[in-house]
Amino acid sequence: MEKNILLKPGYLNSKKSFKTHLLVFVLTAPVIWLIGHFTGSTYQWHYWEIAAWTKGLQFHLVQAIVSKSETFQKLKLWIGSKMHLAK
Repeated sequence: MEKNILLKPGYLNSKKSFKTHLLVFVLTAPVIWLIGHFTGSTYQWHYWEIAAWTKGLQFHLVQAIVSKSETFQKLKLWIGSKMHLAK
């Protein structure tokens, strides 16, 4: 039954997805900072933008790590079986 977990589309691509997210962040964050810095606005909005994106990146990293753990996969199977019985 555990072989089916490995065939799910997002399971093997979670690490690749995180790396893509990180690459886009690394390339875009300096541009956002430069725009915010050189537009001369008195409110430093770009810091909030980058901080929020960093938090999203942290959650994505945790999801990429946890989704591959064997314990998490067993827990998903157990919850799925309980949900199936409840229907």
